[in-house]
Amino acid sequence: MSAQTKKVEQASADQDKVQRVEVREVIEKPVALSGDRISDNTATGPRELGEFFVVPFVSRSGLPDSLTFHRPLGCHNLSPGAWVCTPTKDVHTLLDGLRDPSEGELTRKENIVLNELWITHGLLEKGTDGDLLYVKLKISRKASLEGAEKSLKEAIAKLRAEHDAKQSSKKGKKAVFRHNLALSNFLAENVKEEERKLAEFRRKHVDELRQRVPRSFETRSGVFRDVPQVAVPYIRDGATTSEARLAAFQRLYRLSTMAEVDTSDKAVLTETEKDRRIKKLEEDLLFEKTVNKTNTQHLRLAEDKAKKNELLLGQVRDEFKQIAAQSATTPKRETFFGSLFKSRDKPSSLNTLDDFDVVIENIKASGNTPLTHEDLRYLVGDSEAQTLYDASKSPVLGEDGKPLVHKPALLTILEGRRKTLAKKIAKSS
Repeated sequence: MSAQTKKVEQASADQDKVQRVEVREVIEKPVALSGDRISDNTATGPRELGEFFVVPFVSRSGLPDSLTFHRPLGCHNLSPGAWVCTPTKDVHTLLDGLRDPSEGELTRKENIVLNELWITHGLLEKGTDGDLLYVKLKISRKASLEGAEKSLKEAIAKLRAEHDAKQSSKKGKKAVFRHNLALSNFLAENVKEEERKLAEFRRKHVDELRQRVPRSFETRSGVFRDVPQVAVPYIRDGATTSEARLAAFQRLYRLSTMAEVDTSDKAVLTETEKDRRIKKLEEDLLFEKTVNKTNTQHLRLAEDKAKKNELLLGQVRDEFKQIAAQSATTPKRETFFGSLFKSRDKPSSLNTLDDFDVVIENIKASGNTPLTHEDLRYLVGDSEAQTLYDASKSPVLGEDGKPLVHKPALLTILEGRRKTLAKKIAKSS
């Protein structure tokens, strides 16, 4: 045997060894699922798996095995409400293939097609430098989004720094950093509106987009990713977890073999265990229906209460309207100062010392009676009232919603003006 032939055979053996290692790594990488969701609802698993339950059975070889029922995962053509059955040992192969490996390239092609459609339908236009502009705003879409993205990253970095600073002084378990910021928080309102129009257009033309950029990738299970996801025929589309679990156990535990679910392993369970588990499932389903019924009743009661409150609110509104109408035709309540000056002439202005004395005397005599702008007009006349009111307003509001007059401040102003007038009179005489 020549040296060249030995090298070729060695290379082939090494390649086979690598393939065997790769296959072994795939096979020996099961997903840890705890709980069987038969007698309780405590099953846990990867977050990506979503809703699921596990049906355990004993294989023909006497070893424990199980099937996992779950919603369709990743890329598929099934209804979101369908249920799929996968051997538990193969669930990780589905989770490893949730995303299309060529997603980036397909997304790039879709964006090119989408830009063409947006331009064709007058939502965007090309600028002189090749950038896409919002037709209405005449500003670059790329620059707007990049600016908002930069601001978003800076804000997140600032929040993370503050979070880390707080957590560094804490002992024990540290809190996980979270934030609720989004790109839209940093877009101007007019840009937000344009982006909303673009997103709405994309939703309406998703079929046209799929025709021009077809996607053929499908999330499959198995070591070689060759087992497609198929909807379980005996579980109705849209069934809840409790309903699907009950249908699965009733179906599978009453079969002599598991051939109808793509396996020849025999389900070995005693009739007593079957009946116990099915009874438990029926009880769970009955409880779920009872809770839904109770929630529906509470909702109806809340709706009836809301209707009654709306009727009461309507009655109150009508009463207020009647009161307002009556108030419009009822003469205004005469104030303390209005009745005071009703039987005699009120001063039209503050021109004499007697005018000041009368006003000061009556303000002091009013005691704790609130003094309004209207009252001030009775006291000093229209020409003086506004000036004095502006100089002596208090933060307290009257019945009309306007500030009352601060009496001590008003008296100080009036007494000062009286002294000034008295000095003028004394000089002139």
